[in-house]
Amino acid sequence: MTIPMLIYTPEKSNEVFKLSEDFLAKNELDNEITNLLWAYQSAIGTIPHTNENWWSGHFFPATESQEELQVSCNLCLFGFYKQSMVSLRSGLELGLLSVYWNLNDNGHIEVQNWLRAKQDTPRFSDVWKKLVQNESIKSFQDHYDLKNNLLNLGFLHNFVHTKGHKYSNHIGLLKGNFQTFEEKGLLQWISTYKEIVKIITVLHLLKYPISTVECIYEDKFGIDIPMFGGLNASQQDQINTIIGENEYKLIKSININRDEQKEFLHWINSLPDLSEEEKQEKIIESDKFNIEQMGFKDWIKQEKKIYDKYWNSKEVKNRIQILKKWANEEGMMESKLIRLKIKKR
Repeated sequence: MTIPMLIYTPEKSNEVFKLSEDFLAKNELDNEITNLLWAYQSAIGTIPHTNENWWSGHFFPATESQEELQVSCNLCLFGFYKQSMVSLRSGLELGLLSVYWNLNDNGHIEVQNWLRAKQDTPRFSDVWKKLVQNESIKSFQDHYDLKNNLLNLGFLHNFVHTKGHKYSNHIGLLKGNFQTFEEKGLLQWISTYKEIVKIITVLHLLKYPISTVECIYEDKFGIDIPMFGGLNASQQDQINTIIGENEYKLIKSININRDEQKEFLHWINSLPDLSEEEKQEKIIESDKFNIEQMGFKDWIKQEKKIYDKYWNSKEVKNRIQILKKWANEEGMMESKLIRLKIKKR
């Protein structure tokens, strides 16, 4: 595509993207970015969903923050370093608001005016003043200066308002007036992104003490785990790596004394473990639901990709056989859309 007078072109973006990919792979930074993305996904997974707050918008700041950080990553890889930092600032603010609005467990109510654009986004000073009222956040702040770490990210404001050459599209470098690959810009983005993920993750873990409970939830619920904010062992290990072992230990020690965690432990420990047969039944029930929508033919193609490594295992083969027989008997081989079209003829 050629547009006269356009200097920042998609073609140049593609060139920068290739150089960014090569640089990340060569320095093994692609894995670090991926781990940060997964850690952030786990962090917002600590937010519970209940009958009271379902579809209320209480989760909107978290998902919008996650999307903003992913957009920021895209902008950076294509050479738009200034814009990627602006997007990081937005992702940071939204991540803070995720905890801010839900701090007193009434986010489904408090978020409404802001969600409908009837209320301005609170200032950082007001957000922090409320956050530190939480006893867990205050206890963590007494050991690690979370507030100062947040203030150190204030430089992102300079990119929004272009505070001179350093915070312009040139990011303080002598470079062409179009997008180019710049190691400095990419590394600055990664270090800032990492700090943001760490801070927002810490705040979510402190707000939601169930997040640090060690439990194999599959033993209690199979694959149908309620959205109460629990994290599995691999998610906790990943977060531990991102925020630091000492910080994670401190969070666990704070959370273990919270009434919410004590009550949750009493409840979860009172539940019996499922047998292997019961776990398989829950998987089959979930598969049947998906097959009803997708149809067995499309569903089986998807499953082959997911379970490629285990496709020939006895367990998977047995499950497929049961589901194929069921789909045939119930007329679920084709997708729901195709079945409806056939029915209308």
